[in-house]
Amino acid sequence: VLASLLGLPTTTHEPPAEMSSEKQREHIFAVLLEVIARGGTSSPVVFALEDLHWADPSTREFAAHLAARAEELGVYLVAKS
Repeated sequence: VLASLLGLPTTTHEPPAEMSSEKQREHIFAVLLEVIARGGTSSPVVFALEDLHWADPSTREFAAHLAARAEELGVYLVAKS
């Protein structure tokens, strides 16, 4: 999912083309949260978001998802506008 988002060649786990944009966004958020969660299993993670006043709506939506699960994921979230 992240490879296709970044325009990199992929071999597996690419979301189906018929997946709606909303489902794709949910899938991307889930993958990003999983990556962050894996980092927090062995040691605490500090995740910093700066200049949120410039962030697009999807980034702000992901930041809200991350904030809602930060404690559960073992993430210290720092956000600055």
